[in-house]
Amino acid sequence: MTKAGKPTKYDIVDDVLTDTADMQPKLGTPVADVSTDVAAVKADTVSIEAKIDTVDGVVDSILLDTVTLYQKVSKAITLSLAAVPVTENLFTVTGEVEIIVVGYIDTAVTSGGALTLEVGISGNTAGIIAQTVVGNLLINLLWVDATPATLVSNPSAKIIANSATIIHTIAGVDATAGAITYYCWWKALSADGNVAAA
Repeated sequence: MTKAGKPTKYDIVDDVLTDTADMQPKLGTPVADVSTDVAAVKADTVSIEAKIDTVDGVVDSILLDTVTLYQKVSKAITLSLAAVPVTENLFTVTGEVEIIVVGYIDTAVTSGGALTLEVGISGNTAGIIAQTVVGNLLINLLWVDATPATLVSNPSAKIIANSATIIHTIAGVDATAGAITYYCWWKALSADGNVAAA
């Protein structure tokens, strides 16, 4: 019986099997024939129910994936011309998140010498985008690794824990110019997971 006290389809089929035994003598048909057919229908019903459960599981999985799609936040920044090393905050992370970061070079990065730029977190300052030399940081290029280009492969996702802030670090020599728009695609892993422009 269901929780509401109503019979399930299986209860009904069982009732049909019982009633069939009474009906057969009146119909002149052997009990075994119809009873076997009804039992087969019940077996088919169980099989169909199992398939429906499988479909339900697939739908639930699709819905879960839809709920956990990446969100996007961006941060446009003009590089500091202060004395190196310079660390600037890009994105503030809350909780645990999965992230993908891409930089777009709006204005070529220039300097009076061997400047380097990298993206990461404190303690792993090149953990998201590898250290890149100034000569490669040219206008209108996408930056995901040490060799920015106009067409790049989707970078691998990183997982950040303990609310670590995403930063970039200028080192080597001071910058004289440069502007980059950073895009961060993210999804929460912990209940409080979030990413916002710093």
